[in-house]
Amino acid sequence: MASQEERYHPDCIKRQYNNYLEAMFWACFTYNHKGPCHIYYPETLKQRAENEERMEQLNEEEIIKECRAEFKAQEREKESLWDERGQKWLAKRASWEVYWKNHQFKKTAKRGGVDNIRYTYEVIKPLLIPFYKEITLQDHDPDTFECDRLPFLFQQDNAPSHSSKWTLRVLKKAGIPLLEHIGNSPDMNAIEGTWMLIRISITKEWNAPHTLE
Repeated sequence: MASQEERYHPDCIKRQYNNYLEAMFWACFTYNHKGPCHIYYPETLKQRAENEERMEQLNEEEIIKECRAEFKAQEREKESLWDERGQKWLAKRASWEVYWKNHQFKKTAKRGGVDNIRYTYEVIKPLLIPFYKEITLQDHDPDTFECDRLPFLFQQDNAPSHSSKWTLRVLKKAGIPLLEHIGNSPDMNAIEGTWMLIRISITKEWNAPHTLE
């Protein structure tokens, strides 16, 4: 608790603004490359419909094939195990319909927020993948290449849209290695320390923002 002398000390005061607006912001950088940034505007009905259509299309064209192969492999493994133990195969087997219902491509956010679909189609595909390819090419320029230099690893936190298996699937297909982020571990992401500096700088320059623009 602050004493009487500390009550109005700058270190003990939390500055507040009336009618301010918060925005969901994404950005990335490396040691010597400044990456792209993106503001998540509120999702419109049109965008939601387009994203749901993308999800359905992906399920119909790619995911169902992968899940069928995984389901068959799972059942074959069970059969081999029963044969090894000399057991009869179960009469009531796992249902493909139930497996598909539990494994098809789904959203991570049901009530607002940024889900894995928005993260994939607003950030990963249009921004992150091109940026990663660009810096990888620059970093492996034959004139400046260093043999002992490690490849870039992409670091993100464990937000549901980030840790979704569908998000990880997109990153894997793009060839982007991911730095493991253990749950409840100390936050070592360098970008976390910059947010307050950005807020202070923006407020000093333009006052507290009232709109996304």
